Amino acid sequence: MSKLIDEFKKEHKIVLDAILKLTSKEFTAKEKHKKIFELKPVLIEHLLKENDELYGPLLDGLKNIGRLSEECHMLSSSMVETTNFVLGFYDDHKSLTDEDKFLDDLNKFCLDLSIRIAEEENNFFTEYEKLFDDEL
Repeated sequence: MSKLIDEFKKEHKIVLDAILKLTSKEFTAKEKHKKIFELKPVLIEHLLKENDELYGPLLDGLKNIGRLSEECHMLSSSMVETTNFVLGFYDDHKSLTDEDKFLDDLNKFCLDLSIRIAEEENNFFTEYEKLFDDEL
């Protein structure tokens, strides 16, 4: 496994552990708000790093060898949309003014991130390692 993919998988574990806590019923909206904002610096850095170091090189590499599939391109677009949603979520919920809206958006936030992580680990990481195997 490449060092980059190993690093991403470790970061995914941190994010998934946080999502588990955020979706539990044991915390109030105020506590969840605090926890999601504690995760913000790590998550934003992770998402931007994936955009720069995973998606860009992977899509360029697949395009160069004629393997850039429509599905892969669509998945990549979906990943960018998730990044934009996460960034917007943090902007929209800087303060906890509407708990119901925050909790609804938090559920979407957690679901979108869980799906993104599964798609990355099941699709992109495998393709990345196949493509850049000789550079490991």
